Amino acid sequence: MPKSTKSRELKVMLKKIQYQTSHIIKRLWPIDWKNLTKFKVVSNTILHSSKIIKSLLVIFIIGIVISTTLLIYGVYLLNTKEVPADGGQVVEVLDNSELINFNPVIASNSEAEAKITNLLFHPLYTIEYPDFIQDNSQPKITPILLKKEPKWLESEDPNNRFKTLQFELKDNLKWSNDKPITMEDIAYSFERVREGRGNQQFKTAFKEVSFNITSPTSFTLTSSISNPQLLYSANFSPISKTYFDSQITDRLITDERSFKPLVTSGYYTFIDDEVINPNSNNSQKVANPVRDSQNNTITSVVLTKNPIQNHSIEPKIEKYIF
Repeated sequence: MPKSTKSRELKVMLKKIQYQTSHIIKRLWPIDWKNLTKFKVVSNTILHSSKIIKSLLVIFIIGIVISTTLLIYGVYLLNTKEVPADGGQVVEVLDNSELINFNPVIASNSEAEAKITNLLFHPLYTIEYPDFIQDNSQPKITPILLKKEPKWLESEDPNNRFKTLQFELKDNLKWSNDKPITMEDIAYSFERVREGRGNQQFKTAFKEVSFNITSPTSFTLTSSISNPQLLYSANFSPISKTYFDSQITDRLITDERSFKPLVTSGYYTFIDDEVINPNSNNSQKVANPVRDSQNNTITSVVLTKNPIQNHSIEPKIEKYIF
């Protein structure tokens, strides 16, 4: 049989299969899909259909709407990062907490006092300790007033290792009164914490440590002995030498400026005016910090957001009330 004859027979057979397949599909699913594009035909079909069909159609449409809405909302959540709004105030209650002064070079009288002081004055850097039971990594150091982490100045002599730490301050650091934070402020604060009534957290660590200014923005701390832990104990918070009038620690303890520091470096500072008494339901204004008139103890402290921010992560809250 010639090849041309076989080819014609194959084409005829394929056409028969195509016709039969098309006929079977039309019998099983006798829908003319072109009619779905005609609004009048579709509306009349729905209008004259049974109640069951109408109900099923309504349920189907509602399901499509809900599914589409949830899908859009899901995509929105995946691609949107919620950010808290700026402003407002937070009130935190402190129970059985003694509040006397808010000066970081002086030993704190309570945890609450230390918390308020930490909001007023930034440290050189912060230390985040891991859970040593589950994590063998080193403590995490985050520079705050520093440009980068403190660095050990290594020596070729093994006996002189872990003795000298180098620090470099950020550029354009300022106090809340818009005056620059200077190296003299850092040196002055270092000497205050070392004195007899200085902050015990740093006094012991700095007992055998000397301070040396190496440039307008850098300094070193040198221990007389090898002291690897100095890296994790030198994150003191400086105060303004000019604002505190170069006073020694003994005088700072009783100085009014330690009770209400108006020149700070941290997230917050004191309001230099009377404030609405947070302990009263009326709008009565009183001096800040608020004191109990009978025993002259501090009952409330109102802080406001520092107009000068020395850290890249700024607080969202405008006013903090303790």
